[in-house]
Amino acid sequence: MLIYLRPGLIILPVLLLLATVFSACLGSRGFRPKYEFSAAYERRPQFWLEYHPYPPEQRTDSHPRVRAIPQNEGWTDLRMKRELAQFGQAGFAALLLHVKPEIMASEHFAERLQKFHALSSSLAPGMGIALVLSPGVEGLRLSVQNTMQFVERLGFLHLPASLKVQGEPILFFGGHIELIEDYQGTKRQASLPEFLHNVQNRACTVSVAGPPSEKQPEDLAWRRKKGEFFASQLQEAFQSKARIIYIKSWNNYAEDNFMEPNSLDQDLMMQILELAQKALP
Repeated sequence: MLIYLRPGLIILPVLLLLATVFSACLGSRGFRPKYEFSAAYERRPQFWLEYHPYPPEQRTDSHPRVRAIPQNEGWTDLRMKRELAQFGQAGFAALLLHVKPEIMASEHFAERLQKFHALSSSLAPGMGIALVLSPGVEGLRLSVQNTMQFVERLGFLHLPASLKVQGEPILFFGGHIELIEDYQGTKRQASLPEFLHNVQNRACTVSVAGPPSEKQPEDLAWRRKKGEFFASQLQEAFQSKARIIYIKSWNNYAEDNFMEPNSLDQDLMMQILELAQKALP
């Protein structure tokens, strides 16, 4: 027996089926590529994070234009509380604050840094905080002796949440600094690039965005690959059994390396980090 259906009765079920399949792929947070992680650690690695209290701005030739969500208006108490809660939830062991010398020398920064330490004890307990003296221009020469005396005078190495390396608080110097090695004191200090490259520290640097390509040099979305580049970098760190996984960065927009919630890919990078950590012991 032949059964005849009106065209409308056929189209409606097909549309419903397509809508169901599409919504399942889209999900509540949008379509995501598949990320898989495997790790063979006996002891969980430490995750360190590059952080800028005053984020470098995105370059004018980088596109699309991106902003933090919510948009930051200075290093305020509200922003500190929000970000420290995110860092604590993500399980970061250390936060490396990159600041320019002229900012570190200001009274306002000293007050803000003390507030940040005070808030971290409850919002990100156990997370160490270290300063990284990081100039915005190349070719800066600094006396280690004068810098350490200045930092000591302000008490920056004795704040409650100071990161300790081998039991001692530490000050890092970023790249592009020519250091005058004249320090005669006993406080711990180190070049951050040298520290990360020292094989004894078993550190691995993980970037959020890939390097520019010849075909699409400034296409930020292409370089982030919907998080696939970041995920592959994390997996490489796991395979090398890195003891310290240093993530670049939370909010360095000048280098197109940022994982904080933003207008381009929302909180995707935080989701990927959370997924990667589930593969660890």
